[in-house]
Amino acid sequence: KKQIDTSDLKSEEKQVLKYIQEQKAMFQADLIEKSNLGKVKISRILDRLEGKGLIERKRRGMNNLIVLKD
Repeated sequence: KKQIDTSDLKSEEKQVLKYIQEQKAMFQADLIEKSNLGKVKISRILDRLEGKGLIERKRRGMNNLIVLKD
Protein backbone atom coordinates (compact mmCIF):
# COMPACT_ATOMS: atom_id res chain seq x y z
CA LYS A 1 0.00 0.00 0.00
CA LYS A 2 1.44 3.33 -1.05
CA GLN A 3 1.91 5.85 1.73
CA ILE A 4 0.23 9.17 0.97
CA ASP A 5 1.38 12.40 2.58
CA THR A 6 -1.75 13.75 4.26
CA SER A 7 -0.04 16.41 6.35
CA ASP A 8 -1.43 19.27 4.25
CA LEU A 9 -4.98 17.88 4.06
CA LYS A 10 -7.99 19.10 6.02
CA SER A 11 -9.65 16.57 8.33
CA GLU A 12 -12.59 16.10 5.94
CA GLU A 13 -10.21 15.48 3.04
CA LYS A 14 -8.36 12.86 5.12
CA GLN A 15 -11.66 11.18 6.00
CA VAL A 16 -12.80 11.03 2.37
CA LEU A 17 -9.39 9.74 1.27
CA LYS A 18 -9.55 7.04 3.96
CA TYR A 19 -12.92 5.81 2.63
CA ILE A 20 -11.51 5.63 -0.89
CA GLN A 21 -8.37 3.81 0.31
CA GLU A 22 -10.48 1.22 2.15
CA GLN A 23 -12.57 0.48 -0.95
CA LYS A 24 -9.81 1.00 -3.56
CA ALA A 25 -12.49 2.60 -5.76
CA MET A 26 -16.00 3.85 -5.08
CA PHE A 27 -18.78 5.86 -6.62
CA GLN A 28 -19.16 9.49 -5.64
CA ALA A 29 -22.77 8.84 -4.59
CA ASP A 30 -21.62 6.13 -2.16
CA LEU A 31 -19.02 8.50 -0.78
CA ILE A 32 -21.68 11.15 -0.14
CA GLU A 33 -23.84 8.57 1.63
CA LYS A 34 -20.99 7.15 3.73
CA SER A 35 -19.45 10.47 4.76
CA ASN A 36 -22.71 12.30 5.55
CA LEU A 37 -21.37 15.34 3.72
CA GLY A 38 -23.34 17.18 1.05
CA LYS A 39 -22.92 16.73 -2.70
CA VAL A 40 -21.26 20.12 -3.12
CA LYS A 41 -18.95 19.57 -0.16
CA ILE A 42 -17.82 16.17 -1.46
CA SER A 43 -17.38 17.58 -4.94
CA ARG A 44 -15.10 20.35 -3.64
CA ILE A 45 -13.09 17.92 -1.51
CA LEU A 46 -12.65 15.62 -4.51
CA ASP A 47 -11.59 18.62 -6.63
CA ARG A 48 -8.83 19.39 -4.12
CA LEU A 49 -7.72 15.76 -3.83
CA GLU A 50 -7.69 15.44 -7.61
CA GLY A 51 -5.74 18.69 -7.89
CA LYS A 52 -3.11 17.24 -5.56
CA GLY A 53 -2.91 14.13 -7.74
CA LEU A 54 -4.17 11.75 -5.05
CA ILE A 55 -7.33 10.54 -6.76
CA GLU A 56 -8.87 10.34 -10.20
CA ARG A 57 -12.52 10.67 -11.20
CA LYS A 58 -13.76 8.43 -13.99
CA ARG A 59 -17.12 9.13 -15.55
CA ARG A 60 -19.49 6.13 -15.48
CA GLY A 61 -22.78 7.21 -17.01
CA MET A 62 -24.41 9.54 -14.49
CA ASN A 63 -21.89 8.61 -11.78
CA ASN A 64 -18.26 9.31 -11.05
CA LEU A 65 -16.04 6.44 -10.05
CA ILE A 66 -13.36 7.65 -7.67
CA VAL A 67 -10.07 5.75 -7.74
CA LEU A 68 -6.73 6.22 -6.03
CA LYS A 69 -3.95 7.33 -8.33
CA ASP A 70 -0.89 5.11 -8.38
